[in-house]
Order: sequence, then structure tokens, then C-alpha cells
Amino acid sequence: MTNLVLTAILAAAVFATSIAEGATDPNCFPRSRVAEAFERDFEVVLGGHRYQHCDLDNFPYLTAKAILMIRDLSSSEFDGSSIFVEGIIRTTPLDFLNSRIKKIYLGHPGDRVCDGSLDGHHDARERDAIRVCPSSAKDRSAFHVASVIMHEAKHFDGNPHVSCNRRKFMGSSEACDESTRSYGAYATEIEFAIGALRTSVLNDSEKSDVRERTRDSLRWRFNALPGDLKEGAALVLNSGELAFYDGKKITKMASRVPRGTIAQVAPNGVLRFITADPTKYYEYAFDGEIKSAKNRIFPPMDSEMASKFRDFEKIGDMRCILYSDYLTCAGPEGFERPKHIKIPGAAGLSFMRSNQAVRWFGLPMRDVAFILTGNGRAIPIPSDWESMSSARTLPIGFEFSARAAVPWFGPRLVPYILKLNRQGQVTLLEFGKDEKPAPGLESTHVSDLVGPLVWSESLDQI
Repeated sequence: MTNLVLTAILAAAVFATSIAEGATDPNCFPRSRVAEAFERDFEVVLGGHRYQHCDLDNFPYLTAKAILMIRDLSSSEFDGSSIFVEGIIRTTPLDFLNSRIKKIYLGHPGDRVCDGSLDGHHDARERDAIRVCPSSAKDRSAFHVASVIMHEAKHFDGNPHVSCNRRKFMGSSEACDESTRSYGAYATEIEFAIGALRTSVLNDSEKSDVRERTRDSLRWRFNALPGDLKEGAALVLNSGELAFYDGKKITKMASRVPRGTIAQVAPNGVLRFITADPTKYYEYAFDGEIKSAKNRIFPPMDSEMASKFRDFEKIGDMRCILYSDYLTCAGPEGFERPKHIKIPGAAGLSFMRSNQAVRWFGLPMRDVAFILTGNGRAIPIPSDWESMSSARTLPIGFEFSARAAVPWFGPRLVPYILKLNRQGQVTLLEFGKDEKPAPGLESTHVSDLVGPLVWSESLDQI
């Protein structure tokens, strides 16, 4: 107890000294409010950290900003109920916390709890205290730190995490909740985020980040799909429209792609590039090189290369493009020193991330990429830059007649592969069974397969 009091006294001394000088940044919380965050709502133990006012790289300041954000959200008309979850935060986020915790320890990388990538921790033996770790601030997001505080506080109600069902397919070691209806810590984060998005407390940039994180959590943090979410795949129809296929029917999605990435050359000579961010849709004209991209993922192309562009994929730590009969891949440092491999008859590039799909193909890799050729073969290629950069030739491959192919986990993680033939028809392969026409797509003509995703119209409305 004496050591705890001493720690608190030292922390207060550091805090008092560090806020002696004010900051002029208009986005910075006033010093008086930060002091309030540390002293009024909770006992915050700095744990040896040095406090610096208005520095987003400073973990204690970001934590103070997170606490103040929770207070501001509690002063607004807070309502986080949705089709996905409701009823956990019954009044305000601050009331939710005050009924569960009184103390917040700020951990440091050297302590036994925060060592590694852990964002936070609750200790059932210390009933009213949680620990927030520096890794929670790695993205300099005060809202994420606030979510960690809400998450860890919820653990005092019980509801421990479970293993993710997908881990045996995806190689994931992350924790999940059984469902949003188990009202656990991840469901609390979802309700907290949706309520925050309905207020004016977050700015536009913060809201964009929160939407992306929330959609991702809804897709992958629950073993039972929340709300009206469905598993399926994104397709590009012959009409150029994007559509979602759930194993029974298609739903047109306009230009919204909640998950996955696609690139194609449109009839007007424009490269259409759709990112994994569901709110953005880009078109880049070929003009010697691809312009306007925030992070250019292609090397410069002359008009002849552009006319022969076939496909591209992000494969592990590489970015690969297929044009004419050449595969060009670049490692983490970009296209300054790419690897070129000639592959006669190359028609498409596909990346399978699935332990089950890899075993089905009989290949000794967890993640496998392969090139589809015009003569009906699939040629495996290495899925990491170190192996690719040292490769001299590629294997002959195996028979696999398809213009495109993507892995897909159907109704909660039953492994399938979708194949697109040269007539624009889609067939489905279930692990260990014969190939058959994809139900609901028999009379639909498809121009490309995008990849697996979890989606609903409600997800786009968050």
C-alpha cells in the first residue's frame, strides 16, 4: 500500500511540473480539463511515464484525452443501439465506467502485463482497477484508447473471450466473443463506437477511422455473425456493377466494396482501383504512370504495358502485377528493384489465404498464390518476398481451368473455392466434394471475382 501511495505522489509531482507550461495548439485540450481527467473521474497511476501536454505520441496525454472524450460523449445524447447490439451501455459511457472501475494504471512495455502487443488488461483480484498498455496508443487514436478502457471495464461483468472459430482456417491467434448477444467486451466496443458516431464529439477524420475499425470488428470478432451480416464473395458482373453473393443470391452493391480489393482495366482505358476502405472508390487513368494515388502501388507503365495489364494482388509482404506474359513483384521497399518472371500464357493472379484451401491443393504452405494460365493450369508462386526474390523458375503447376478463383468461407467458415470460367459462369468447390454450379448464379454472367467478404447493407450504414 505504501508503494502505491508513493507511486501516486510521484506521478502527481511529474504531472504538476509538466503542465506548468501551456500549449497553443487549438486541437489540444486545456490544461485544466486534462488535470480534471486525471483527478476527478478516476485515479490514474502513471507508472513511471513522463507526462507531456498536447503530444499525441505521449501515452499519458492520449489517455487523458480518451477520458475526456468519454466525458464529452456522456454529456451528449448517447445512443449506441443498433441491429448489431444494444442494451449494454444503458445510460452513458461515464456511468458505465463509474459503476465498474475507480483506478486506471498506465502500463509500460517492461512490465509483465503490457509486454508484447496487449492493449489492456483487467485483474479480477483488484476489483475496481484496469491497466491500459502503451500499444493501445500505437495509432495515436484517443478513441481507441477510450475503447480499450470500456472493453477492459466490461470484463468485470464476466463474459470472458473465446477462441475464434476462424483460427483453424486463417491461422489467427486472436480472441473473439461468441456473439454480440453474449454482451461481452467486444460487443461493448461496438455499442460504444456506434453511439460515438451519432454525436458531434468526433471530427470527420476520427469518425472515418472509427467506422473502419467497427466494421472490421463486426466481421471478425464474433463467432456468430452479428445482425444481418452474411458471409460471401464480391463479384463484378458483366454490366460492370459490383455485387455480393451469399451462396444463394446476389445483391447489387453499386461501387461499395466493404472488404477486399480489385483492380481491372475498364473499357474506357481507365484502371479502376477499389480499396479495402468501403467509403472510397478511385479511378486512375493510364498516362505513363498511375497518378493521383495516395500510395502508388504500381511501377510506372508505358502505354504498351498498360494495354497488356492483366491483374494485381497484394501477396503477403509483396505487391505483384501481371501484364502480358510477365509477373512483376516488389517487396516492402517498393518497385525500385522488382522481380520479373516470364510466364507464357499468364491470364490471372490469385491469392488463397486459407489453411484448408492450401491443403486441398496439396501445397505445403499456409498462404499460397498462383497464376492462372490460358491453357488451364495453376502455377504456384512464393507468397513472401524473400522466396520470390531468390526464385529462378516456377513449377509447372497443376490442372485448374479457370479465368479467376477466390477462396470463400461460406455459412460461418465452411471452406469453399469459387471459380470463374471463360464463359463468365461461376462454379463452387466445397472441400472434399465435386465441383458444381454456384447456386443462384446459374444464369448470371460474371466478369471477375473479387474475394471473400462479410457484408450487409446495414454495415454500410454505420
